[in-house]
Amino acid sequence: LIVVDDHSTDGTRDYLHSLNDPRLRFIPSDGQGQTYALNMGIQAAKAEWIVRMDGDDWCDPQRLALQKAAIFSAPERPVMVTSDYVICNEALEPVAPIRLEAPNPRLRAYLEKRNNPFCHPTVVFHRPTALELGLYDTHIRNAQDYHLWLRLLSRGTWAHVPTPLVYYRVRKGS
Repeated sequence: LIVVDDHSTDGTRDYLHSLNDPRLRFIPSDGQGQTYALNMGIQAAKAEWIVRMDGDDWCDPQRLALQKAAIFSAPERPVMVTSDYVICNEALEPVAPIRLEAPNPRLRAYLEKRNNPFCHPTVVFHRPTALELGLYDTHIRNAQDYHLWLRLLSRGTWAHVPTPLVYYRVRKGS
């Protein structure tokens, strides 16, 4: 587990250091923002697949197993895996379940020409392909995930787990 701390003020650093767990890698960021911090984490990773989470969201304990199974059961090796998710309020109470279709030409056209249907923390993506493409573009402040998904999908397809694996918290003013 790689935790990139971009100047948190909630005691995260002290808590993580107290764990003394060799599986945990703590990386302090130098304050250049979320996109830069995301790239730091990807560059520090050693695994073939990147699984990203925000500290205020929740994921199903079976998320990793289900998305890994989707990678290996896909007809062709995908460059990313998505899942359904639940939009939640500040108290992590469900507000709206979001169910996506399985990958298909119509959804791909929608993604390429209209909008991003994928929730950033639900996506697992292929690290070597992302590295070849230059990772997240640090010049983009919003929708840097969408930009990366489009570039990844220029190299392949995606798989989808039709189960809500992430509770995505939306805070007032965010």
